[in-house]
Amino acid sequence: MKIRERIFTRDKGLCRCEACRNSDNPKSAGEVDHIIPLSEGGTDDDSNLQAINVQCHELKSRLEAASRVPPSLIKAKGDEDSLEFLRLVMHDNTIDARTRTRAAVALAQYEHTKRGDGGKKEEKGRAAKAAGEGKFKPAAPPRLVVNNR
Repeated sequence: MKIRERIFTRDKGLCRCEACRNSDNPKSAGEVDHIIPLSEGGTDDDSNLQAINVQCHELKSRLEAASRVPPSLIKAKGDEDSLEFLRLVMHDNTIDARTRTRAAVALAQYEHTKRGDGGKKEEKGRAAKAAGEGKFKPAAPPRLVVNNR
């Protein structure tokens, strides 16, 4: 018997989310859900799976996603700039690795510019400075010596 069929049979085809369990009229289940998400250390074991309704599953997933950002990082809009927020997320070990990696990638483009980044004027200025050194460097002005005797 497949996992999905086994879970539906065990849960009698009814939604096992917390709201439906406490209700007198639970909804019929259409999906199988991890009680503890895999990203938080959950397993594919039957004891960690439950039958769930589609709408309940979407709500549960949204609530889990919102809870992944620790309250210490949620501040009033305009309290801190976006780059500082990305730095905080990137260095916070309580946030899952995937979210931290995405924050690091988003931040990298602002902190580590490519060599060619910049305008045409800056590039021409760098080229002129490089050409004005070495073999074609202008000669130093003559030394003026004052002899007051």
